Amino acid sequence: MYDQLASCISVIAQTEIDSCNETLSTHNRVVSDADKVTPKYNLDCFLQANTVFSEQLTFHFEPVQNDPVSMSFIFVYVNVH
Repeated sequence: MYDQLASCISVIAQTEIDSCNETLSTHNRVVSDADKVTPKYNLDCFLQANTVFSEQLTFHFEPVQNDPVSMSFIFVYVNVH
């Protein structure tokens, strides 16, 4: 009877140790990942998810007769990087 009780307590203790080790591993990974979060990383992730802010769109200008807009206007592309 004592052997069975000792075996049961050993299994419970080992299970608790394994569980704690996994929890520690997970918390260490969270701390490691938290160190990677910077304003630049945040901006890079945002721009990757929202390509409309980082890709340059090309528009072909086709003037119409009596159009006040001419080809002499210069369009500036602002890159946020």
